[in-house]
Amino acid sequence: MDDLKAHSPTLEGLKLMTKVIEEGAAELGLELNKKKCGFYTRETEGNVVTAGANGNSETAGIEGDVETAETDGVEGDEFGDEFLPQIRKGYKYLGITQLEKDIPEENFARMTTKYIERTKKILQSVPCRKSCLHFGKVQTNRPRTNARMYLPEQIGGSAFRSLEVETCIQYIRRYVYLMAKTEVADAKKIFMAMHKGGCRSPISDFEHVRRLYKLKDLKLDKQININFKAVTRELIEEVKKEDARQKKADWGKSMSYPKMVLSLEQSISFPALKSINIDSAKVAICNASVEEQIFFNGKKASVGMKGDGKCRFGCLADETNYHVTSICSRGALITRHDMVVWNILKACRNKFGTPVGGTPKALQVEQAVLDEDYSIRAGASMLMEKRIRSNKPDIVVIRKSPKLAIVLEVSIPALKNYNLQKDIKITKYTKNSVVDISDKNVRTVGRDLNFCQILAAKQHCGVMFCPVIIGTDLNIIYS
Repeated sequence: MDDLKAHSPTLEGLKLMTKVIEEGAAELGLELNKKKCGFYTRETEGNVVTAGANGNSETAGIEGDVETAETDGVEGDEFGDEFLPQIRKGYKYLGITQLEKDIPEENFARMTTKYIERTKKILQSVPCRKSCLHFGKVQTNRPRTNARMYLPEQIGGSAFRSLEVETCIQYIRRYVYLMAKTEVADAKKIFMAMHKGGCRSPISDFEHVRRLYKLKDLKLDKQININFKAVTRELIEEVKKEDARQKKADWGKSMSYPKMVLSLEQSISFPALKSINIDSAKVAICNASVEEQIFFNGKKASVGMKGDGKCRFGCLADETNYHVTSICSRGALITRHDMVVWNILKACRNKFGTPVGGTPKALQVEQAVLDEDYSIRAGASMLMEKRIRSNKPDIVVIRKSPKLAIVLEVSIPALKNYNLQKDIKITKYTKNSVVDISDKNVRTVGRDLNFCQILAAKQHCGVMFCPVIIGTDLNIIYS
């Protein structure tokens, strides 16, 4: 029922009106909700009438200036005593007026003015301006497909759920609830009649979702004792799977990179995307580089714009994704490899622990850490009896008991060169370390002296070679 408001010049009149309303409601089979009722009056000469939640009023005598439950201890309030007691503070905070009879037009105008002033202040602030410029540059200079926002994290997406899918899930819940709950049996009959007549209803909404996502027809309208949670969960999972399939199919049409990722879906992973240390700008540039496979100057050359397409840092090579992120001689661009090596060193230190009776020593590049149980060398050439070309792996860990040597070599290639770089590292350190190994001879070079073979003979132990290959788009392929 609607709320009722009655006005009377006297307290006795209010009580009489309450009694009449209560008796009239009883005749209609209704009950007056006394918890929401109350008497609200202005100050009278010598008396203030207050009301509790149950509608019982109390009269208290006052003299001079008083503080009542309505004023809440506020003296000289500029809004007067017209506010309703329980919502006075809220209305005062919003800057609008609440009288015994509300004024919606005036309040709406005040709220609109207040919101516009606050919004202008926020949008014209310096932090907001900086944020707009930053994200504008990200969107303009670092393009990426919108599909990556909704793709699963397994293939490098952000795993956001689209508004369309959320709406379809709500349609499914409404339909299954309508069919499963006996409390809405009457509403179910009405909606089924509306559906047969061609009107929109929760049933027609579900049928649209079922056809859109190719859901199986469970014929819930003919079943009894339906498990609401189980059926809803099953249908929602089908919607999510079909939506992911459609997103992948649409994403794989545009470029070669999505096709490569989807072909490796069972073995590829993007663990860095879950790290709290990575921000949106880093993710954006990684996504842009791998999807375009060519950076800004190179992109200009490919579409006929000004620019020769060469690296902006003075290299004669084309400014491609692989060149910028992996092999450019510019120091600022190759620190990524050193960062990976340093984090592996930290992980090794945490794994081996602090040596007994001493403090942990610094793990610096090109220095060795010698302890009683193990030694770690990072980025330093190792002396060999015979001269070889590849004698400087990234990390060498030698465990003394039981004796074992572990060689770690880091590479950060593009996805299309992932397996090639892996083969180059394996060939360079386990097959032939005498000649320079590149993409031109990695498949044809013969076996000769290699680093792991010489290290095993020198240390009199087994050697394990582990290539650490991390893609430029933060991916790892498990084999």
